[in-house]
Amino acid sequence: MGSRGHIGIVQSNNPTPIYFYTHWRGYDIRAILAEGLLKAQEEGRLSDETYATRIIFDVLTGCTGESTGYGIMIGEPAGDNEYEIPTVIWENACDNPFVLYGDRRYSASDFIDSVSRVDT
Repeated sequence: MGSRGHIGIVQSNNPTPIYFYTHWRGYDIRAILAEGLLKAQEEGRLSDETYATRIIFDVLTGCTGESTGYGIMIGEPAGDNEYEIPTVIWENACDNPFVLYGDRRYSASDFIDSVSRVDT
């Protein structure tokens, strides 16, 4: 079965999104992204889109190094997604990103806070 989910990333230098895929943790995708954004923020890397993107992926995978369970896609996500996809977008290099989720646009901090309120 699985619990498939994606996190979208759009960096300032290219409008084509990349998607981080999880086969097993889709139910927790919002909390995973919030944790990754918070870690990037705490490390002073939220405005550095390349580092922040890697930090988000590391949080998603737990740096497992496994050959299954996670992936990276360019363009459109696979059709078997089971959850709404939060997407992190950097409009300009060196700026903090915003998150599109549902019909809302959040600052990274507001997204982190919204997930913390729901998950507590």
